[in-house]
Amino acid sequence: MQDLAIEKREVPLISVVTVTLNDSEGLRKTIKSVKRLTEIDRIEHIIVDGGSNYEVSELIDTLGSNALLYSGPDKGLFDAMNKGIRQATGTYVIFMNSGDCFADNHIVRHVYESMRTEIPDIIYGDSLELLESGTVVYKRGRSMRWIAIGMNTHHQSILYRLEVIRQHHIHYNLEYRLAGDYEFTLLCYRASRCTARLQTPISIFQSGGMSQTRYFEAHQEQAQIRGEVFRSRLFANLVLYTQVLNGLLRRRLPGLYWWLKR
Repeated sequence: MQDLAIEKREVPLISVVTVTLNDSEGLRKTIKSVKRLTEIDRIEHIIVDGGSNYEVSELIDTLGSNALLYSGPDKGLFDAMNKGIRQATGTYVIFMNSGDCFADNHIVRHVYESMRTEIPDIIYGDSLELLESGTVVYKRGRSMRWIAIGMNTHHQSILYRLEVIRQHHIHYNLEYRLAGDYEFTLLCYRASRCTARLQTPISIFQSGGMSQTRYFEAHQEQAQIRGEVFRSRLFANLVLYTQVLNGLLRRRLPGLYWWLKR
């Protein structure tokens, strides 16, 4: 079986990249979440700090983490994530930024199970979103074929095969401030031969990130990306208008929105 060949290599199965800046409590949550994972010896945790106003290394030591720390100024979130990719040595990379947590402590086992017949280039699953009200809602992932009209699941619930990223020279485009994760995922999917869906939530993330608070700007960037990749402004704009209506539904009729998302 192909997964056994990978298991014998002296490399981690998953590189968890965490980008942080001046968020000690969020980083503490993420480190603790990574430490709770079973088969932790197959996990590599990489923390990319943009130059926080406290000693990140002391926090790592206090929590007894083996995370690798890379500190220094960067050009923003996506530049820091590119730095994490360059340092990663795992078969897969997943981005759990400061404050994000794993929803399932058995992610290593699930990934191995998805590799029984072939090695997927992308592995994805569902998500749990913690709303500002304190309510946790279940967000079911959709087929990767939905990527043409938007992210099929949350960025924190996707594992990307590093070999594909490096072979195709894929990186986060710093021209985008909000939708770089969409372009990155779209390019990885177009370069992939095989994807796998896990029937479990992978991540827990806090509602209210920039892609939500600056919803329209984020989807304008997505429309630009979609128009360039698919070479159709008409298609890009039709999707944009649909996404704007979806955003209005979430704000004005949240009960109906979450019922439709089930």
